[in-house]
Amino acid sequence: MIGLAAEIQTVRSMQPIRVCGRVEALKGMSLYVTDLPMPVGSLVRVESADALSTRRSARPFSLSDGSDVNDAERLGEVIGFDGPRAIVMLLGSGSGVRSGDRVVGLHAMQTVGVGEGLLGRVIDGLGRPIDLNSRLSKPGTHGGLGSLTQRPIDPTPLSPLARGRVTQPIYTGVRALDLMTT
Repeated sequence: MIGLAAEIQTVRSMQPIRVCGRVEALKGMSLYVTDLPMPVGSLVRVESADALSTRRSARPFSLSDGSDVNDAERLGEVIGFDGPRAIVMLLGSGSGVRSGDRVVGLHAMQTVGVGEGLLGRVIDGLGRPIDLNSRLSKPGTHGGLGSLTQRPIDPTPLSPLARGRVTQPIYTGVRALDLMTT
C-alpha cells in the first residue's frame, strides 16, 4: 500500500469534470473570466478561436504530468477573484486573446512531476525539458523524462510528533549554516 501512496493522492486530487469559462476582459497580463469555478492556484488553458482552428497544425508538447498542450494554446493560473469573475494570470503572451475565448481548467491542485528522469535535465517552470536531450525523447515519455510521479507543490505538512528524531547532522560546508543544523 505504501508504494501506491503517491498514485492514491493523485487520484484524490483529480478533477473528474471539465470546467470551462469565457474571457470577459483582458487587462495587462490578467484575464477576467466568467463561469470558471476553479480555486486559486489552478492551471488553466485559454483556447482562442485561432488556436482551435490551428490546433492540428500546432506543435504539441507535454506538461510534467503528461497533459498535451499545443503552442497555439495559452496557459494561465487563477490568481484571484473579482466578484463572480476569476482573475487568470497568463504564463505567456496575451496577443490574440479575445473576449469570449474559452478557458478550460486543467488542474485544480498544483502538482509537479518527480522522478529519476529529471536528474541532470534542464526544465522550464512547467516541467517541460528545454535542454538538448529533449530532441532524443520518445513519444509518451514526457519529453524523455521517463515515468514521473505527481507530487503536490504544497502538501499537507507532517505532524512534528509523527516525524522521526534527527540523529545525523547535515553538513553543508558553510559554517554559519552548519551551526544551525547540528
